[in-house]
Amino acid sequence: MLELVGLKKSFGSTKVLQDIQINIEEGCFYCLLGPSGCGKTTLLRCLAGLEKLDSGEMRHDGKELGPLPSHKRGLSLVFQNYALWPHLNLAENIVYGLRVQKQTEHQIEIKLKQLLQTYRLEGLEKRFPNELSGGQQQRVALARAMAIDPKIILMDEPLSNLDANLRKALRRELKEFHRQSGTTVIYVTHDQEEALALGDQIGLMLNGVLVASGKPESLYDRPPNLATAQFLGEMNCLSLGLEVEPRNSSSQQLGSLFTAIESGRSLCIRPEHLTLASAEKDFSVEKDFQQSVVLKGQIEAIEFLGSHSTYLVVSGAAKFQVRLNHKERNSQSHSQSIYSKIGDSVFLSLKLDQCHFYPEN
Repeated sequence: MLELVGLKKSFGSTKVLQDIQINIEEGCFYCLLGPSGCGKTTLLRCLAGLEKLDSGEMRHDGKELGPLPSHKRGLSLVFQNYALWPHLNLAENIVYGLRVQKQTEHQIEIKLKQLLQTYRLEGLEKRFPNELSGGQQQRVALARAMAIDPKIILMDEPLSNLDANLRKALRRELKEFHRQSGTTVIYVTHDQEEALALGDQIGLMLNGVLVASGKPESLYDRPPNLATAQFLGEMNCLSLGLEVEPRNSSSQQLGSLFTAIESGRSLCIRPEHLTLASAEKDFSVEKDFQQSVVLKGQIEAIEFLGSHSTYLVVSGAAKFQVRLNHKERNSQSHSQSIYSKIGDSVFLSLKLDQCHFYPEN
C-alpha cells in the first residue's frame, strides 16, 4: 500500500497541494485526473523526490519515502516528453538505469533481450530517439522505466503528445502492460476518457484539492459532489431556482422535484439519461412514466458526432444537452423527422431516479 497523508506544497503564496490524502493498493492503476495547474504533476514530482513537501508523509509498505533520495525510493518516472537520451541508441537508453545500479553485463544482456521482446522493439536496438516514431519512443520510455523492476511507476501524461488514433492504440497497450506486470501505476492525465479507460481508481484534483477518489464507474454514475459531476463527463447541472417550461398538463412530479428539495441545491443529469419525443403521448409506453418529469422545449442546436448526436434543447430559461444514440434513435416508434432541424418543438423526459442533487458551491 502507498499512503499519502496530509500532503501540502506551496510555491510562494500559491497553494499547490492542500492536505492530500490517498491510499493506493498494491498493483492498482491509479489515475490522477484534473485540469492543467491543479497540482497533479507536482504531486507526482514530490513522490519521485524531485520536489520537497512542505508537510505530510508518503509511506510505501509503512516505510517513509520523504527522507530517501530519488534513486532509493524504488520508483520509476515516465515523463510527458519521454526524456530519452538523444546521444544514446535505443538499447543504451533502456539499460541506462541498470548500469547506474552496476549490474553485470550478463544481467544487463538478459534483461535487455526480455524488454525488447516484451515491448516489441526487437531489431531497433541501434536506432537513436530521433529515428523512432512517437509510439516507439513511448515504448522505449516504458521499457527503461521497467528495467530496474520498480515497485511503483509514475507516468506524467505520457500519451498527450501523440495523435488521437495512436493514443488509443497505446492506451490499450498500457492496460495490457499493467495486466501482465502487476506493477502499481500512478498516472497523471487531464484527459477524462483516458482516465476512465485506464484507471482501476481515479483521483480527481481541482485547485490543489483531491475532491473525489474511487472507481471510474462509481464516480461517473454516482458523483459524490457537484465539482465531480461538473468535471467528469458531460452533465446537465441546473439550479433548482431556474425556471423551466412544464408540459401543458399539471405535473405533480415537476412540483415535487423543484419544491421538495431545499433551496440552494443543483440538479444534475447526464445527457444520455434524457429522452426526446415529438409529443407527450410518446412517453406513455414507458412503464416508469410516473417517475418522470416531462418538459416542453425547442431544439436550439444539433451536433452529429458519428455514433450519436447531441441536441441542445431550451425549456424556459434552462438549457439541456441530450445525447441520442443513433441505433436507439432509429428504433424509436415515432417519427424521426422531429430531430431533423433546429427550431423543432419537442418534449423532454427526466427520470427522477437518474437525477442527482448537490449543494451549490
